[in-house]
Amino acid sequence: TIAFDFHPHTLAALFSTLLGFDLWSGRRRCWVWVPLALVCCAPASLYVAGAGAAGIFGSGNRTLRWRGAGVASCGLAWLLTAGALGAAGLGGRGLQLWYGYLAGPGSAHLGAAGIAVGIAAHPVAVARLVYPRVPIIVGFLVAVGLVGVLSVWGLFPALAVIVPSALNSSPLFLRFPQSFQTWPALPFVLVGTASVLAGAYPRAGGVRRLAVGAASLWVTVAVILAAEVLPGLAPDWISVSVPAARLLATARERIPPGAEVIADNGIIGRFAERSDVRLAGPGYVPVDRARVVFVLAGGVGVADPFPSQTAAEVGSLRRAGAEVTAAGYGVVVLAWTPPRRTRRILLP
Repeated sequence: TIAFDFHPHTLAALFSTLLGFDLWSGRRRCWVWVPLALVCCAPASLYVAGAGAAGIFGSGNRTLRWRGAGVASCGLAWLLTAGALGAAGLGGRGLQLWYGYLAGPGSAHLGAAGIAVGIAAHPVAVARLVYPRVPIIVGFLVAVGLVGVLSVWGLFPALAVIVPSALNSSPLFLRFPQSFQTWPALPFVLVGTASVLAGAYPRAGGVRRLAVGAASLWVTVAVILAAEVLPGLAPDWISVSVPAARLLATARERIPPGAEVIADNGIIGRFAERSDVRLAGPGYVPVDRARVVFVLAGGVGVADPFPSQTAAEVGSLRRAGAEVTAAGYGVVVLAWTPPRRTRRILLP
């Protein structure tokens, strides 16, 4: 909580995994998890569609295949609806920012259908973007066994979840500390790995030795990957200097109990115990208290905005009447008394 703000993708991953389990088990209860996953966030439509696709091809029972098709259809319908309403990707802005290279200049609105058409129309641009990311994607899959993608239950959820991250012009969702949109595929690949190895091991001779060899290789590669990645996580996640942390602690103590706090992504977790705390822009942020305190910290904390964005926000807030109460080490704290009947404020 201290290092990162909460994302509902974690809940969507839970419900999608339960959905996959019940589809695999042939339980009708799988329908319970579909709406619970979909209401968490727009990307959950991909998780649901991937699980449904696995249900279609992973079962020899006709009834279960139709059930998987129904689940996949719900996911795709939700994806198209969210895109059409501008409810996906930061109100639609993110889709244009992340996948705009597929649509070309002049595209006013980009949805799931437009992205699909753009992929078909610009295969070279897609290949140039995805090819350097293949080792990163393999690293994710190695952590959960890799061979799980040979299983239907590992392959289709992995494609549905990882491909959109690979096609994103920003590498953010493929960075290990911030890849929360990619993680939901990993439980399915892990189950697929167990399934593949369990299916191979009982066989005699070379296939059994191959299964044991694959498992041994996975352990070796996983250890190497951990040795390479884990040492870099601490400075990435705990990226607030001691002086900045002291300033934040002092600011937190001085904020009135009834004030609303609007804070940047990298340090918002420090205010998580408050009854009214919101993530700073860009865009409109709701205002519902008589006193509002902004804690802006570009360049401080994980997944933080750029310092230039913080400077723009500070300038905009000061023009709106906010006063700087503390500043230093990349942190700026401003207090603001909004005019009567103010319900939101626009941050650049």
